[in-house]
Amino acid sequence: MKKIPMTMVFMIVGITMLLKVADTAGFSKVLSDAISQNIPVLLIPALFTLAACVLSFFATAFTVLPILWAIAVPVAAATGINPAVLLTGIAMGAFGAGQASPLSAGGALILSVFPVEEQDRLSKRMLVFALFACVWFAVFALIGFFNVGAALFA
Repeated sequence: MKKIPMTMVFMIVGITMLLKVADTAGFSKVLSDAISQNIPVLLIPALFTLAACVLSFFATAFTVLPILWAIAVPVAAATGINPAVLLTGIAMGAFGAGQASPLSAGGALILSVFPVEEQDRLSKRMLVFALFACVWFAVFALIGFFNVGAALFA
């Protein structure tokens, strides 16, 4: 390896620092209180799943996961939701839908292996699939599908 990807190193260090600053400032507590008091408990897993989908449309899932996981645990504690339900929804949204988006790092890697002539057609299909996956995973969260998985590991 001749070159160290410093942009990636700076991004990871920056995100870690930002999360620590937000945690020290009490951002997670404020946001979890706002979510738990203003959003019905039934909708919270779907909200986190959709948030993970939307964020991972433009960023890699490994960037989205720590940001939302830091918020999900206090929200779960404040609402009585099993934290595994929220964490599963976030992971499904970030990995399942986000990696299919042509605007994310994973989608760009997938597109890069195809000839230029096919990339436009394929990127449209990938975007439709990613949007469909977001809706699909949000419906899974709404009907309580992630509760089943959380119960298996409880």
